Amino acid sequence: MPSTLLYLVRHGAHQHPPAGDDRDSGLSPLGEQQARLLGARLADVPFDVIRHSPLRRTAQTAQILSGYLPGVPVTASELLRDRTAGPADGQADLVPERVPVLPGQGPRRRA
Repeated sequence: MPSTLLYLVRHGAHQHPPAGDDRDSGLSPLGEQQARLLGARLADVPFDVIRHSPLRRTAQTAQILSGYLPGVPVTASELLRDRTAGPADGQADLVPERVPVLPGQGPRRRA
């Protein structure tokens, strides 16, 4: 039976915009360096594709990685957008398995 090896990578460190500004910030210089180091580490892995969420910082991380993986296509996917365990505004439709974790998190983290 065929198998698939999946590498899950979090984006590099991103710029922290001032409160109220665009939350879809790009990579910070540190995040760019992290992506380059990861690219160098993964350069010999035979990837078929690089997929990333629609966020700017994930697209930038993927683009840097692709420089170390020539010929590997890079595509954005809505399926990779951040998902939350439950709403932040006191709504009742929380994911039951996550309810015990949420009280210890601040409102911004829960969102």
